[in-house]
Amino acid sequence: MNGALSGWAAGLLALGCVTAAAQSPQMGRDLYERGVHHGPTGTVELVARQATVGSVVLRGAAVACANCHGVHGQPVGEAQGAAASLRWPQWSSTQPSVLAEARARFERALRHGLGPNGRVLSAAMPRFELSEEALQSLIGHVSSLVMQPVSAPVPTLAMLVLDDGQAPAIEREVHERLQRCLHDRLGARAEVQVRRASDAAQAQRLWAAWAEDRQVVAALAPPWRGWQPPTAGAGAFELPVLFPLVADPLEPARPGTQWLFGGTWARALALVLAWQQQAPPTSAALAVWAAPQAGGAPTESLQRLAEWVWRLSGRPLSWTRLLRPEPPPGQAALWWAPGLPPSPGWWLVPSAGRPQLTAGARWWMAQPYAGRDPQPLAVRWAAATCLTVEAVLSQGGVQRREQWLERLERLGRLGDATGWQWRVRRDDPAGLGAAEGWTVVEFQPARAPKVVLPRIDLESAGPDPMAPAVGAR
Repeated sequence: MNGALSGWAAGLLALGCVTAAAQSPQMGRDLYERGVHHGPTGTVELVARQATVGSVVLRGAAVACANCHGVHGQPVGEAQGAAASLRWPQWSSTQPSVLAEARARFERALRHGLGPNGRVLSAAMPRFELSEEALQSLIGHVSSLVMQPVSAPVPTLAMLVLDDGQAPAIEREVHERLQRCLHDRLGARAEVQVRRASDAAQAQRLWAAWAEDRQVVAALAPPWRGWQPPTAGAGAFELPVLFPLVADPLEPARPGTQWLFGGTWARALALVLAWQQQAPPTSAALAVWAAPQAGGAPTESLQRLAEWVWRLSGRPLSWTRLLRPEPPPGQAALWWAPGLPPSPGWWLVPSAGRPQLTAGARWWMAQPYAGRDPQPLAVRWAAATCLTVEAVLSQGGVQRREQWLERLERLGRLGDATGWQWRVRRDDPAGLGAAEGWTVVEFQPARAPKVVLPRIDLESAGPDPMAPAVGAR
């Protein structure tokens, strides 16, 4: 331990208030960087009010110190000039009186919004309600920042490759192209961490490790085939996901998840709208098959589908449940299950895979934009993901997941050199995706694919609250 560090530690001990009993280093760091700490004795959360009259109570991540003062106590990016540096030279003083004054100054700023010489700080500085333990832990962490480098770490972008022997060629192509593009365009602005998982259990462990690593700001294009990432713990910020490639789950996307072409649910919506346009207005209910392991037909999901269909077409939708995966002769049935259906029969298949059909099969599938083969689609998926990442990072330093989502929200509409455009949203709870247009194509054995409906536009607004009651029979 060098002399300066020895003096700093000795001064803190002489101060008699930042001892092991009163201060938790992990609590101090968690409160400073995240606004909340989960410990063995419970949860400690920052609680504050802004200085404006009638302001609401702010909690947790909304008032984390690092939001404005930087992870290392030195404001960076947009916060420069607006927030003060907390790397005070007094923190490394060997004089107990100097350390005591630094502590008192820090406490006055946090609890009363007062700066040096009693000056009232800006209304942007929250006024905190702090326990003594939380205050001492924050002091311990902030005082240690003066001994750390100022330069901010490079953010990490995580990419999970589910190498389970089932990845389709398009998925492998996307990963290869995406890695090359990110390497060429990002340079030193971000580290891309690629990890391979041989099964869902290993993928879960990798994801959990990324979720705990604060330097990982987002995950890129993970294969979403038959597994669900673990849910973030209480108070934790969900790991943002940019453009998953394959979406087997039929439920809405998780918060912070950005679909490029939408998931299975968006394809199902496009297919049902196309089926409705082909069917008479008084047609029978749509038949639906759901895998038994999924607990039968997902009534809540189908109800949501019916609400969106009503909103977009003005026509009610009802459904009948199939007892076996066999559609009625001459009638369409929706394959509401992961994987591909058995070949015989007329199926509406909300899948991103390429069909391999046998005799008696008739499939309707939704594709983004007419006439695009899966090979050029892989190129576009990879390019759109790469260009979106570059656009996010070009707006300034991105050191936290909250910043990642804020930057996404500012992007709006992006495009590539060919004129192809996509819309980026901060959150896409309906899983509709950034690409708005779908083409419904019919596949049959020994026949060329036939376009059933050239384009269906899916809107981002919620379902019409005046939709009529619809349901199963």
